[in-house]
This record gives sequence, structure tokens and C-alpha cells, in this order.
Amino acid sequence: MEISDISQELIDLWSNINYNIKDKKLLTSLKAYIYTHKKAYIKKPEENFRKENFRGQVYEASFYESLIHDFNDDDFKILAKYPYAKPREIETGFKIDKNGSCVYSSKGIPLAEFDAIIFSNEKIIFFECFISQKTLVIKEHEKGCLKKLQLLNILFPDKEVQCVVISNNQNALRRFKSKDKFITQWYKKPSINLMKLAKTNKPKVLPSKQIMATVDELNDNVSDFDYTALQTEMQDDLFRKCNVESVYQNNHIKNGLIKRVYWGKINSVELNKKFSNEGIDEVVIAIDFSNYFTPKIRYFTYNNGICEVFLSSKKPVVLNSNRPSRIELILYKKNMKNSSYSNYELLKKNVALFCENKHQIRDKTSLIVTL
Repeated sequence: MEISDISQELIDLWSNINYNIKDKKLLTSLKAYIYTHKKAYIKKPEENFRKENFRGQVYEASFYESLIHDFNDDDFKILAKYPYAKPREIETGFKIDKNGSCVYSSKGIPLAEFDAIIFSNEKIIFFECFISQKTLVIKEHEKGCLKKLQLLNILFPDKEVQCVVISNNQNALRRFKSKDKFITQWYKKPSINLMKLAKTNKPKVLPSKQIMATVDELNDNVSDFDYTALQTEMQDDLFRKCNVESVYQNNHIKNGLIKRVYWGKINSVELNKKFSNEGIDEVVIAIDFSNYFTPKIRYFTYNNGICEVFLSSKKPVVLNSNRPSRIELILYKKNMKNSSYSNYELLKKNVALFCENKHQIRDKTSLIVTL
């Protein structure tokens, strides 16, 4: 079956989905989920940012409930996540983390989180749920989806991969409609009393459904992929050449699968005398490619905990234990290469030139569009 046929097949199936689960029944199920934004919302419910973060998690959980209750196709299985699967630590592969999310990790480094996944022998389809109407947030979801498409194509080279964008925002859905490998589906926000749900929420494991599959079943079909080997290869290339452009040309950078490339480490006194006063001996230099046009130089240290440090007056920030950058720095500590201040200056110069060239390209593109 062609990828274009999948779209129509899913649209036909979803035309039969009941998006109006009775509120009482839905509320009972939603009480069992884990909501990481719940406490912040209860503390200051008047703050719109906290309220919408919590609402977004409830929206995602509500859609998952609709999916498992109403989706019906014997060829597909729905990947079970919390509360229908217990959290379990898996170093490499799909897992349900302590927050109840479905995450793919490589050697302990979390690479992507999936709101929902369905799969068959021939296809794997993931869902991206959001309610935000902010353009920047929508763009971030788009970048995240492209990264997940690339990752799943690597993990399942023999399956057709597609993304279904779920939103109550028609403007957001229009952004994805014409894109290859994307389907869009409108889904209304549930009529739920958020504060009541927040205060009565008691996470607990619920019985799995017959249509569900475990992460083990999905992991049995995954192709070998070593994220750290790929990242190390790029780090070696950057260390030898200090050439940002050559690293950037890698598709894994362009599609966001790899966001950081660690260049090496230098003596802290050479870099900034204030570091020695803070008990920092060496500083690890990395290039952060999170922004397409302006990669940034980041500074890290292993002294007094693994921290990000700043050339300005900001104090070092201790990295959270779940941060991918922290896990990467621990893995690469023994093999982090020493370099000189002169090479660091060359790296800085090349980063600046790269950013300048990219901005020129963007300006020319904007001019063409404007004309």
C-alpha cells in the first residue's frame, strides 16, 4: 500500500470514532494518568501558562482514551503507555518513563517522546497532540515531528512511517495538511473541570486493553541504532577540522535528531579567569544546533556536579538528571579530548561565519518571498 493510501484508510477509520465519550466515564479514566504540570496549576490556577500546560496534558490523555476505546482495526496494535503499562527503565529502546510517557532512548539518552503510537506489520504511525495557537509553539511541534519521522525511519526501515497531528486548532492543522507523511485530525477539547481533575487525580495502573501491545513487542522489531556512535563520529570530525559547515551538512543535524556536538575541552583559566575562582579546572565546549540559522557555543563543566557555565556573570547551572546533555556528558567524559585556546578561537570564528552566511541566505529567501 502506498503512503498516500494510508491517509485515506485512517480517515475512513476515524470517521467511526466517537469523540464524545461520556464526561463521567472519561473523567474516571483521566484521574489515573500522571500529569507533571498538575502541582504548578493547583498552586497558581490563575496563571494562564500553568493552566494551558496542564490542559494540554489532559487533552493528550483524552485523545489517547478516545483512541483506545474507539479505534478498531485488526491489523493495528496501539502501544500501551501509562496508565495501561507500568513505568520501566530500558536503556535502549521504547520505554514508559517515570512520568508515564512513551520515550525512545539510546544508551539512556532520551531521543523522542511519543503521545501515541499504532503499528502493524507494514506501518508505524505516531500522533502529535497539542492545543496551542502560538506560531512558535506550532513550529516547535513541526520540528519535533520531523525529528521523530527521521528516527522511526531509522528504527523501522521496512515499515511505512507517518505522523498524525491532532489539534483543536484549525490554523495549526492547515500548516501540516500539505506536508508529506502527515495527516491532520481535528479533536475537540474535553469538557472537563480542570481543577476538579487536578485535585482528585490519583495515578494508578489500569488493566490493559486487548488492542494494546507492550513496548517489548515494538522493540522486538527495531533495527540496530547507536546514537552515541553517530554523535561521537561527528564530534571527532568537528575536533579535527573545527568546521561547522561540514558537521551541519549531516542530515541528522538538519532534521534535529542530534542537537549537540561536543568539540572538546580546554583549560578554564585560558578561557576565563573567573572560572578558576569558582573551582572549575576544565571547560567542555559544545555546539548547540537547536536553532537552524544560529548554532550557539555552549560551555559545560564536570566540577561540583555537571553544570552548564556561562562566560557572562551568570552562575553555573546544575543540569537536571533527566537532561539529555547531562547523560551525554557522563557518557563522553573519559573520551573528551583536550584542545588549545587557539583552536577554540578558530572554532568561534567558524561558528560566527557560519551564522553570518545562514542569515544572508535567509534574508535573500525572505526577499524573494516578499517580491
